[in-house]
Amino acid sequence: MTVSPPQLGLISLGCAKNFADLEGVVAELKDAVLTEVEDADIVLLNTCGFLKSARDEVFANLRELSDKKVVVLGCLAGKFTSEDFKKYPQLFAVTA
Repeated sequence: MTVSPPQLGLISLGCAKNFADLEGVVAELKDAVLTEVEDADIVLLNTCGFLKSARDEVFANLRELSDKKVVVLGCLAGKFTSEDFKKYPQLFAVTA
């Protein structure tokens, strides 16, 4: 049985550094298949935690992605707690 690689969607919030960091992550995922977020099995959500408006945008995106598996990366990832996993069951992983 052949297993297809997951379809990955990308969302990068915040500064240009966040976008560059996400490009670096994607470069390491050599077999990844990139697609539009709405078609993705897993969404990489690269976060910014600097401004309140940026943090609010992260959680707004999480609410919109309730039907996806979401991997949170970036600045805000280190602030996630077990309570966030309860509140957002779509969280597949958080990596700081």
